[in-house]
Amino acid sequence: MRPFALLSLALVSASTAAAQRPKDPLAGLDRYVEKALADWGVPGAAVAVVRGDSVLVAKGYGVRQKGGSEAVDAETIFAIGSNSKAFTTAALALLVDEGKLAWDDRVITHLPWFQLADPWITRELDIRDLVSHRTGVARHDALWYATGRSTEEVVRQLRFVGTELPFRSGWLYNNNLYLTAGLVIERLSGMTWDDFVTTRLFRPLGMSRASTTVRGLDRTPNVATPHMSLDGTIQTVPYRNIDNAGPAGSINASARDMARWLQFQIDSGMVGGRRLLPPKQFAEMWQGRAIIQDPFFRGLLAPSELVEYGLGWFVFLHRDRKVVLHGGNIDGMSALMGFMPEERIGVVVLTNLNQSFAHNGITRWVFDRLIGAPDEDWNAKTLALFERARSGGAGGPSWKSSRIEGTKPTLALSAYAGSYTDSLYGGATVRERSGALELELDPGHVARLEHWHYDTFRALFADKTMNEGSNFVTFRLGGRGEVESVEVAGFTTYGRLTSRR
Repeated sequence: MRPFALLSLALVSASTAAAQRPKDPLAGLDRYVEKALADWGVPGAAVAVVRGDSVLVAKGYGVRQKGGSEAVDAETIFAIGSNSKAFTTAALALLVDEGKLAWDDRVITHLPWFQLADPWITRELDIRDLVSHRTGVARHDALWYATGRSTEEVVRQLRFVGTELPFRSGWLYNNNLYLTAGLVIERLSGMTWDDFVTTRLFRPLGMSRASTTVRGLDRTPNVATPHMSLDGTIQTVPYRNIDNAGPAGSINASARDMARWLQFQIDSGMVGGRRLLPPKQFAEMWQGRAIIQDPFFRGLLAPSELVEYGLGWFVFLHRDRKVVLHGGNIDGMSALMGFMPEERIGVVVLTNLNQSFAHNGITRWVFDRLIGAPDEDWNAKTLALFERARSGGAGGPSWKSSRIEGTKPTLALSAYAGSYTDSLYGGATVRERSGALELELDPGHVARLEHWHYDTFRALFADKTMNEGSNFVTFRLGGRGEVESVEVAGFTTYGRLTSRR
């Protein structure tokens, strides 16, 4: 066949395909969202889709509380979790634009007291490092999660935190360094992080229902209830106050609010015809700084091989188009927002179920529809990825299958009781009560220890929201057969102070 005939055939085929597409590219969205929510067991969700200056969709699905009748709508408030990080980097960008800060300023220039365990990293750490997860510093969320420590108290404890990767060699998520960034904002602006974000971002953008704290939510109308899967069933849980980790994840907002945030990103800082931030600052935030190597995480985010982290954003390609995206999970809530800068389209999905990834498939489905790509069931692919992880594929074997049956503790239970300590986390106490062990960690986490195998126990915390994973507690014996330390998963290894209590 001659080239002219091939070209004609291609034009006819393209014309036919275009004619077959629905006039509304988002036709079928409701059905797709409802199926995704059912697959993941999500009680309710809010979705917003924007294209340039237009909000194509802003609506709710399902209910605010499982078993309830109050429907979710575009104004329903959800916790957005780590999507808060992009607000922190935007706040830093405002200070950079005002000449009060430079991205390559060393942290100790603005916080002279700041200290990590490694003095060289302490000296060289700059503002970009704080918010790109490339420091290699270990995560240690238990320093702030469910504690009464202030933001500054948490950051001051980082002098006891070591590294898991060489400095600037790879990606290692770290919420505590975002807390540090919040203190930099406070130091340079004379305002708390909460007040700065509220006055300099929420108000100019018209995010009227957004807030940086759960305080007052109980008196606010139209708020989604958090849910978690506990003991095999989806249950309601209270909002977790994480004010001390605000710069990393404490913002609450509606889908309508987040649509305005998406438009702010897509318009590179324009708000109502006025420029709030110059485009060069967005280019800075959207530039990849650390390459993500973890195959499960890469598969979750994108089908492309290269997934990077910028300043408060993941960056990758979807069908050869740049995507800037972030997710957020906090007790009972899971959210995702992303956009294609060149296409000027964006999606936000807010849900009221912890660690639900219904938003993944919905977001990618919307992207495909808006760019005219072939339909793919991204929700089914995300479900399959998690099923492989659960069955020992991408995520490794289940912790439940690792149990060695028929074993017993090396020592009598009373021999494990005693006081333990760690410079980073403080004290831990193990007691024998009614024929079982009880663990108490500073600042007040209490758990019953259920024997698992050998000298490993499973901690069942009184705060049930802490019982999602394995929570293994392992006692280590010394050469004389006495307990020398206890390793508490998610926390640290505590050294023994006394032999009995």
